[in-house]
Amino acid sequence: KQKQLGFTYCQVPIIYQLSKKDWSLFVSFKDQSTETILGNSLPFEISKNLFSRSGKIKEIKVCCPKSSFMF
Repeated sequence: KQKQLGFTYCQVPIIYQLSKKDWSLFVSFKDQSTETILGNSLPFEISKNLFSRSGKIKEIKVCCPKSSFMF
């Protein structure tokens, strides 16, 4: 999609998307649950699941405020 950057990290798709709002993270899990995090840092437990490649995380979407970039 336009205004997005996607890649995988530890086998989890991570999508950065420009936004008019503040930084936020949307984590989708394989069990169909989701978690919304204000800011740009993952909590310890989610980071642990990501780095251990536990398979619990389906996708992470990062909303980045356009004002944080120089364009």
